[in-house]
Amino acid sequence: TWGSALDQNSAQNIKMADFDLTAPISQYLDRHMVFAILDWVLEKKLYRSEDVLKARYDLARQTKMADFACESYRAIHKSDPADADQWRSSVLQELKEAKDACGKLATLFDENETDPDLVALRESGNFGYDVLREKLAVTDSQMEALFKLAKLTFDCGRYESALSMLDIYRRFGRDEEKRLGALWGKLSAAILCGRHAEAVDDINTLRDVIDGRINADPLEQLQQRTWLIHWSLLVFFNVDNGRTLFIEWLLADKWLNVIQTNCPHILRYLT
Repeated sequence: TWGSALDQNSAQNIKMADFDLTAPISQYLDRHMVFAILDWVLEKKLYRSEDVLKARYDLARQTKMADFACESYRAIHKSDPADADQWRSSVLQELKEAKDACGKLATLFDENETDPDLVALRESGNFGYDVLREKLAVTDSQMEALFKLAKLTFDCGRYESALSMLDIYRRFGRDEEKRLGALWGKLSAAILCGRHAEAVDDINTLRDVIDGRINADPLEQLQQRTWLIHWSLLVFFNVDNGRTLFIEWLLADKWLNVIQTNCPHILRYLT
């Protein structure tokens, strides 16, 4: 729950709070997606602002976004948390170590890098693993290290950079489980960057992957389908004909069964 509904609020807002789906939907979203929802809830004054601000700070503490978390803390307490400087230093150290582990591969994603060959390589995006080996002396271990750097970069709120890193790892990484994780991360980053058309492609790929895992654990498959349904709410209502595509997809038996079993609140979006 994000706090108690405002007793003194207008009748309209009280009714909105009664039907607010923030809590049931947020539990199936990446935590970074929830910030926009909390900001909307704050703007609509559905709950006490102190409760929402505290929820936003508590959520930010679970990320690497130290500056954003401090901003949220200041909105409540008018000062930074006591460990603000230590936290920032720790995040920067983690990033440095992750970049070092990637070697020259990390420079491919550095927007401050002005080397003409690197800039051209980055902007083209049209290269194979052999080109990375030749131009940047990339090793397999450095490519695997890119996954960790991408996760850290994403957790710092640098979604565009993370999206690029995850795309590269999806193409050239060797660990199949990490490659699947990178696809989820890429979808999340695309959503947060507002790249909805790209996100639709990622959703379709994930849907095929989930449906194609015949020997997968049923509970895990149920969980993955539930997550994908909720993430898709942030995509299909932002693309042309998206609502129709969303409904047609979820009326398929195996997906409708997920909604009826695990998240009946989604039925609201199918009517």
